[in-house]
Amino acid sequence: MTAPGYSSELYPDFRNLDPFDLPVHHKFRHQPYHCRRLRGRVDIVRLLRDHGDTLLRSDVGLLPNGHREYYRALLKPLENLFVRLEESELAVYSSCPHTADSWCKNLRSYVGTRDHKRPCFLVISLCIDGPQVEHVEISHRAPVSLRCTGR
Repeated sequence: MTAPGYSSELYPDFRNLDPFDLPVHHKFRHQPYHCRRLRGRVDIVRLLRDHGDTLLRSDVGLLPNGHREYYRALLKPLENLFVRLEESELAVYSSCPHTADSWCKNLRSYVGTRDHKRPCFLVISLCIDGPQVEHVEISHRAPVSLRCTGR
């Protein structure tokens, strides 16, 4: 059973476990837990810079240009608290609803709609490693004439 507007992929499936999530499933399998989610682009690099000492697992792609791209990460800042992050979602799992709310509030600054302040368009490239998206900012405005020509 899922909540209205959510896919079943958002909720833990204890029958088909993803090995990445085993610590969360193991901890909360036989006890209550509370999950709070923030949607939007997660600044994983900044979050790991600030909270990397609590990193439990990570899923990283090594790009041809030598950069690392974090696909997801699992943090364990406290004994009964996990923070699972992906590019577009941050989830806080806790045995206490107030702790989950508090951590979600504290981590909100790492979640935004996008990093660009100017208008942009996307260039999508299909590569061997899968599709890659590049944000291209528009730095100059095109002149627009609002004059009506009477014909």
